[in-house]
Amino acid sequence: MPSNSRAHQSSKEPQYQRIPQSTIFLDNIIEQQFKDSIFYDPNFFKNFLSFVPSPGDIVRLCLRYDWYLRVHDGWNFPDEVKGKQCLHQPVLHLLNTIKSATDVVLSSPGHARPFPVPDLADASALQYKKYHIPLNPETPDLTLPCEEAQYFEDWSTRDLAHALPEKIMLHLKPDIILFRGKWQHWSNIRFIVEVTENPGYLAPGIKQLACYAHAVFAHQPWRRHFYSLLICGKKASFVRFDRAGILYSSFLDIAKNPAFVIALAGLLSLDTIDQGINPAFQFGADGVYIELLECMLGQDAPTGGPDVRKVTKTTRFRILQEICDPASSHRVTGPGTTILRIREQFPPEREGEGVNSSGGAESSFDGSHRPAQNRPPVEYILKLTWRLDNGRLEGQALEEAEGVFGVPQHVSHGDIVMPGRCVCSLLAGAPVLQAQCTTCVDRTPSLRGLQVCSNFNDLSANIRLVNGEGPRGTLAVPTSARSNRIYSYVLLSSFGKLMEHAESPEIYVNAMMDAMLGCWGLYNLGIIHRDISPLNLLILTEEQQFTHTRWEEADHQIQDPVLADSEHRLRQTLQIMRPRKPIGILIDLSTHERLGHRKAPLNPELVGEHRALPHKLSVAKKRQGDSGDTVATTSTKARRTRWAELPTLTADGPQPPFDYLIYGNEPFHSIRITRMVSTPRLKYQHHFYDDLEAFFWVMFWTTISHVDPGKERSADAATFLTKFYHADPRCLHIAWKKRILDDCRMHAGIDTLAILDACKNSWASNRPLRVAIASFGCYIGIIREEEGVAPPAEVFQAVITTLDGVLKTEK
Repeated sequence: MPSNSRAHQSSKEPQYQRIPQSTIFLDNIIEQQFKDSIFYDPNFFKNFLSFVPSPGDIVRLCLRYDWYLRVHDGWNFPDEVKGKQCLHQPVLHLLNTIKSATDVVLSSPGHARPFPVPDLADASALQYKKYHIPLNPETPDLTLPCEEAQYFEDWSTRDLAHALPEKIMLHLKPDIILFRGKWQHWSNIRFIVEVTENPGYLAPGIKQLACYAHAVFAHQPWRRHFYSLLICGKKASFVRFDRAGILYSSFLDIAKNPAFVIALAGLLSLDTIDQGINPAFQFGADGVYIELLECMLGQDAPTGGPDVRKVTKTTRFRILQEICDPASSHRVTGPGTTILRIREQFPPEREGEGVNSSGGAESSFDGSHRPAQNRPPVEYILKLTWRLDNGRLEGQALEEAEGVFGVPQHVSHGDIVMPGRCVCSLLAGAPVLQAQCTTCVDRTPSLRGLQVCSNFNDLSANIRLVNGEGPRGTLAVPTSARSNRIYSYVLLSSFGKLMEHAESPEIYVNAMMDAMLGCWGLYNLGIIHRDISPLNLLILTEEQQFTHTRWEEADHQIQDPVLADSEHRLRQTLQIMRPRKPIGILIDLSTHERLGHRKAPLNPELVGEHRALPHKLSVAKKRQGDSGDTVATTSTKARRTRWAELPTLTADGPQPPFDYLIYGNEPFHSIRITRMVSTPRLKYQHHFYDDLEAFFWVMFWTTISHVDPGKERSADAATFLTKFYHADPRCLHIAWKKRILDDCRMHAGIDTLAILDACKNSWASNRPLRVAIASFGCYIGIIREEEGVAPPAEVFQAVITTLDGVLKTEK
């Protein structure tokens, strides 16, 4: 295994070595997501590169091509390494020689079949002199590269085209890149090679590869895992990035040991699926497409039987939009959620559609793709995610909630099996949805024998050196230490745009109310959302059609008396305030939790805050604030709290990792959840109060962050946005949030409205939105201070009534 898990330097060097290239912004992303997810795999080659096509012929071809290797039984490397740049040309020559030899063998019909090879980690006895025997006569001579062949290229001094913010991509220049085709872009990278001076720089090298992997996954929504190569002087380690973290191999001697040639040939021989590509994605000159099995499209799915072609029949869709924030949604570890808006693609009249320079596979059409007469193409929202293997399926929750007001319409869901990777046989005559294999699903590998190097369980930006070098020890870890995730999909027929892009503040508030009604309806079904954020709030397009409207139908499935009463109150509210279809929806139930049935806790640590103030309730009484806006005030009447058996979160079953729940949506946490982030000793237990408070912070944040066309965000607005985050170790963000809610509760939001005035945008100066924020904050501030827990019907209805009253009175 690598002897050093940290940087190795002479004592004359500084005691802290800054990892080069990546920015502070990217450091914060990388270090957080890979913490406790870095594993040394002593069986890496056996697990991933155990089959190589004609390994002996590949080594012999390298010997034939390289005179120095043939004479000296080793590659030509400088005796003394003075900086990484002196290694680039020798490494590039070595890599392309092996790539050429591998291409020749793969093009030979009789030699493309892979052969099992011994564990290369134990192949120290291999020597090049043992391969000085004639080539197989059927192996063609090594020829000059053809125009279509792709080879490793030095990109250490060049900028590569990208589609991410400059604050992420600044200074990201991989040393050596192998592209999938002629198009030179981050979205077309196949492998990356990082070069460092010596094996002591294992940690900085993997840190830099992790930065590259973040950019690759962000540019390639079809990427399932990603392989890279770390060259450390005359040794090399193979590195794999997937949704469960980082796996790296033992070092191989690249100068003297032919095991490196065999291992790299194995990596270059991997097919598209084993390289980490989802083959459902197809690339055309006019855009990117995805092919979905027809059994995924709902009621039109064919049935299985002896004709396997029916099972694998696909429909092509054009990808119209990727709905995400690359800075937060494309982290490597975790669910890696990709949300795509897709439209059915009818077959073109022209012929000859095939592979383009992006390296995509050719796709053909048959008569089954032809549309019915005058039928418009169908649009869907496709969500691809790596779910935890804990039995909590987002698609199942959406299917149960189908037809709930303010919740997207479910078409289908399931786990994904890569083409040709199912070893099971389908049951003849069974419906395809039931016959799809649930055993051979694509998942992150669960491996035995993994180890963690001491002081290398994270990618901290500053590397502490002890006596000039890092520690060498390793510690075996249980298999469960590496998360087990399954590649899955959810297909929805509801689509729209982010609420922050609403045409007016009034439309935005109406859409937010619809999403809150959806949150209410989910809670009545025993589902708590737990991830309220701008990315999960959409405004539907006008042409949206609803196939199921449960809110207009009789529903007797809710048995819990408290939730049944809440559902009854919800339907009454919809009849009075929402005699229309929703314009806003709440999406993404990937972190949802089910409710149990037990006594509602009185512990303020779990529900409210530590102060127990008199129970008060916000009613329709108004008062004039100093700014002139009319805001809600509190009633002087004591509130009567009903202490019934209130549904709360169950404690059984595995929970998603807490860092996953808090990553990316931290500005919108309730104060209680924010306190838990800063105080790990507090037991995590989510309440619907937390989701409602998150709605308030989303509304406040969106109003502050709004930028009018042709203008820039004000300096004050940018400053206020930073106050939402958890970065301050003194927890000043908690105090700031408390001041906002206290101001709305006790002072009619005077200071809160002054913050909006300073933002100087049209939304922050819109009177209905300002009053809605102050009134909403007043009510959240009140229930946060209460000792008791009110029934959900009372709380949800009060919020909706307050906001609806604002829109009616502040026109």
